[in-house]
Amino acid sequence: MFLLVLGRIQAVIDDRQGGIYARPERIRAIDHVGAHYSVAGPLNLPRSPQGRPVLVQAGSYLASAGAVDTRLTWGGLRTLFGGEGLFLLDGRDLPMRAGDLLVAPEGIAHGIRNTGHGRLLVLAILAPAPAS
Repeated sequence: MFLLVLGRIQAVIDDRQGGIYARPERIRAIDHVGAHYSVAGPLNLPRSPQGRPVLVQAGSYLASAGAVDTRLTWGGLRTLFGGEGLFLLDGRDLPMRAGDLLVAPEGIAHGIRNTGHGRLLVLAILAPAPAS
């Protein structure tokens, strides 16, 4: 996320008629070194209309964990590739199994609970609401 925000809001002007995409003096390297990745940056993509990128994330939920992944933000689609469980949507528990497509709007409480014996495999496509 920081690659999209730091130093880019004022740097990118996208003047197509003038042939200028960005002000070079306002672009700076991120120079992040962390436990899991390192990057010099900056990211050379335009800012999305939402202000945040669309994310695609694969995940799995263990049967023995008993935990529920619940959230109010980052609405989107979830596709199940394996397993079975419950899709928690706005106070309702909806059965789900491999092949189901789940839709959760941003701002509505939603989550996933694995009720099967094996892993519950999920591919999530998450998109924030457009910036107002």
